[in-house]
Amino acid sequence: MKKVLLILTVLAFNLSNAQKKVKTIDLYDSNIDISEQKKKFKTNVEITEGLILSENSIIRIGDTLTIGSPTGKISDQYATLFVGRYSGAEMAMGKVPVPYTSMAIRNTKVIVERMRVKRSMGRTYIIGDLKQIDVAKKAMFSYVGAYNMKIAFNEKELIDPNAPLTRAEAIAKLKESKELFELDMMSKEEYDSIRKELTPIIKNK
Repeated sequence: MKKVLLILTVLAFNLSNAQKKVKTIDLYDSNIDISEQKKKFKTNVEITEGLILSENSIIRIGDTLTIGSPTGKISDQYATLFVGRYSGAEMAMGKVPVPYTSMAIRNTKVIVERMRVKRSMGRTYIIGDLKQIDVAKKAMFSYVGAYNMKIAFNEKELIDPNAPLTRAEAIAKLKESKELFELDMMSKEEYDSIRKELTPIIKNK
């Protein structure tokens, strides 16, 4: 009994110390070098406002995102998105989370509820808790866990709503707008405005 109490006391002490190490930051720049991060932050960092991505777009707490296609084309499994919330403690223990498949969550709308940074073994992980919108509040699988949000956005497993259009996307949007204009479902003024906006993107090869 004494051994059990001693173990529980040690665990509580370690948990308390771990919580004290967690620092907060309003905006976290995902492009920061790990050596610079070591100078500025402890191992754990809680993001309170938003995450800056490589295109300098910002994903904020409370934003609505769309789940894209999985990286694993053959297995149809996501490399960065998993069932449930994924904690730093689970990462430290080497626990392997259950990956989602595209059939389960592709095109699902989620809200960014929490983001935190974990540094482990010389690598940085941006862990996200994403709440599915159209799922009951207490449902078992109401959360999508992002193992590394930066990679998730880079691989298009998460769609960045603020990312600038690529040339191919701009061409597709212009073609769609032209079709709508020719079908009298868009005014000439609206079409001209969209064309003016997209032309620099398309011509910038």
